[in-house]
Amino acid sequence: MGKVVTGRKGGCLFREGKFKLWLECPRVHALLNHLASERYRDLRYDMNMHYRSFSSMEVALENPFKNVRQEDWVWLCKEIFSAEWYQSPV
Repeated sequence: MGKVVTGRKGGCLFREGKFKLWLECPRVHALLNHLASERYRDLRYDMNMHYRSFSSMEVALENPFKNVRQEDWVWLCKEIFSAEWYQSPV
């Protein structure tokens, strides 16, 4: 195991070898928000591509995205993916 050093770098806590996040640090907070928003965007894109892979909404409703509850999938399909504001411009 490597050397463990604890200290401050740029006003934020760090620990070599392990992560110890100081959430009050604006840079750490901004980075976590950025990573979470990217992951959410990617997941939403994957779910939309899954929805679009079916020929009709009825077929899509019968085949929910992995690890998504049926009632959540129905809401996503009816309220989000089929909404006019969500459609890509042609």
